[in-house]
Amino acid sequence: MMNSKIAQITDWVLSLPVAERAFLAQKLWESLEEYEHTVTTDDEMETLIEAKRRDAELSENKVAGHSHEEVMEAAYKAIQCD
Repeated sequence: MMNSKIAQITDWVLSLPVAERAFLAQKLWESLEEYEHTVTTDDEMETLIEAKRRDAELSENKVAGHSHEEVMEAAYKAIQCD
């Protein structure tokens, strides 16, 4: 479950113009690449490897992506919050 500060930041970021959100998304992704050098557990490394694999699949059009709306709808259904 997300804490209230993260929820507030998320709401604020999602209210930004698309170009600014894209810039922040890129910065967050780059921070994960930097994180690779400080990974301390096997689980963290596996998560990072999986995220990079999925990113490559999307970038190479090997799989179709889903819109934010589709992902959120599926997530709400999965936790039964219709």
